[in-house]
Amino acid sequence: MDAITIAIIIIASLLVIIGIVYLVKKFNSKESISGAFSSQTCDIKLKDQYLNNEEFYFYNFVREHLDPEYYILPKVGVDNILEPQNNNLKQYNSIKQKYIDFIVFDVATQKPLFAIDLVEHPMSVRGSNPYFDKDISLALQLVKIPICTKIVDKYYI
Repeated sequence: MDAITIAIIIIASLLVIIGIVYLVKKFNSKESISGAFSSQTCDIKLKDQYLNNEEFYFYNFVREHLDPEYYILPKVGVDNILEPQNNNLKQYNSIKQKYIDFIVFDVATQKPLFAIDLVEHPMSVRGSNPYFDKDISLALQLVKIPICTKIVDKYYI
């Protein structure tokens, strides 16, 4: 092979490598591949309220009656309190984008003490927790976080 052919092969190889690096960076970036938020139009809106009225009443009631060494947070993402073990993502992926209505935490340790599942429609409550997501329920049982179901009310005494 002559020097020109070798130079062309080297340049072509470099261009292929640059192209591959660009594609890998693009797919691994945090930006949306679809570019959903790159337009000037807005197809989303801010919710009118974070908690519905019943959730808000319950939250305020519990918050006002908790001892100072505890605090309550609403709508806690499961991925904020659980993480996968041994690089096994199968179980984790089934729960990571879900949330728990309320969790009571210990102020000193920041550890969750128990979860509360609010039920808005007081159908007959059968079984240990018929309303709570089964995957989340099992995951919390496995890490020893108790779950209680509370039928919501407009007023708490």
